[in-house]
Amino acid sequence: MVITELDVGGAEKAFVKIAIGLKQMGWQVNAVSLRDAGLLTAELTSAGIPVEALNCGGFLDFRAIFRLRSHLKKSPPTVLLSFLHQANIAGRLAACGLSIPLVVSGVRVADIRPSVKWPERWTRCCVHKFIANSSHAAETHSRLCGIPMADFCAIPNGVDIQGIQQIQPIDRAEIGIDRGDVLFAFIGRLTTQKSPLAFLEAFLRMTREIPSCSAVLVGDGPMKQELNQFVEHHQLKSRVRMVGFRSDAIAILRAADALILPSVWEGMPNVVMEAMAAGVPVIASGVDGNRELLAGDLAKQTFAPNDPTALVELMKATVEAKLAGDATVQELQLSVVKEFTWDRCVSAYDRILRQWLAPLDVYPD
Repeated sequence: MVITELDVGGAEKAFVKIAIGLKQMGWQVNAVSLRDAGLLTAELTSAGIPVEALNCGGFLDFRAIFRLRSHLKKSPPTVLLSFLHQANIAGRLAACGLSIPLVVSGVRVADIRPSVKWPERWTRCCVHKFIANSSHAAETHSRLCGIPMADFCAIPNGVDIQGIQQIQPIDRAEIGIDRGDVLFAFIGRLTTQKSPLAFLEAFLRMTREIPSCSAVLVGDGPMKQELNQFVEHHQLKSRVRMVGFRSDAIAILRAADALILPSVWEGMPNVVMEAMAAGVPVIASGVDGNRELLAGDLAKQTFAPNDPTALVELMKATVEAKLAGDATVQELQLSVVKEFTWDRCVSAYDRILRQWLAPLDVYPD
């Protein structure tokens, strides 16, 4: 199994869960990170999964292809399963000519950027199958890259509902938030994909109508300086806390009154599933995997990307529901997310990989 990096993120956490689950089901699993070892390495090694860090850089660091190829030649796998765009491209090119029976790319987001689209198109002949984490991600990737849907399988992520519900909410005072405020949370990388600026713009409008509200942004990324400048320019420092990466992100989430995720594109976002399991209302852009999680009666919790007016209206409705003691959204969310377990996810991976291997007359170790 190959991934771009093993720092903490939704795709990375899923990678670890699936790797450990497959090992427990009898697969011999080895993990490779194209970059450094990352914080999640310890969890893999504790489960008896060897991890090789290739210490490469970003997408244009072509050493990743050659270093991965050298690693694969030492012990060619039956299946090469990669996660994330850089690992997908490097994995395909490294595997060329090595007679690996099954090369599978993991599509974790419905990424529509040309910088993703064209490398995927140019290397699609080097991959046998695709596993996406949502039907929408599979359909988007298929359409953009000209790949037949027959080559795709959609397997949603899982979520540890019981574990999340056992985590105690953080004391808001620890992050400088008044206990009586309505608290909106953003949790994720501070990138244009996640649109944290749209969250702050909507929150600014909220403060003009509802004085007793606060916001917390958990995560780090290239937009950090721009977001800090927005907070300072609009004099929001008393209301907005940017706390960076936090290992206790779930505890902060459980202390919030709503999770806001205004992404431009998504796969099957772990943070939405975690909020649903935690009993925290989710307000999310109606894109890709968000629409699969917030479907039916929960579709009213979604809004069109880049529509701040619609986002503000949903935030106001959440405040009104809280004041009225209405927990309908939380109950609906929990009923949906109960269907998403890691056991089910790993079993689906095990089943589809064996199904794809069967006609090749090869079997996993």
